[in-house]
Amino acid sequence: MKILLFLFILVTANLVAYSQNDMSSYAQTLSKMMEVSGQKATFKVSISKMIDLFKQQKSEVPAETWTEFEQAFLS
Repeated sequence: MKILLFLFILVTANLVAYSQNDMSSYAQTLSKMMEVSGQKATFKVSISKMIDLFKQQKSEVPAETWTEFEQAFLS
């Protein structure tokens, strides 16, 4: 059992050590893929609709908060 635990920790540490370090290029590639496949537009529409529903449910929240929230997710 100790050997399995040791091997698991060793493999996990190895994966973490050699994982992708340049997240900006990964994020750019992922964004490009989502744009080409149309998922980016779908995401924006879905988020906008969800925020509209939340606005109706939480009418006491100031409009500026919702604007900031939309900009953070849709930018």
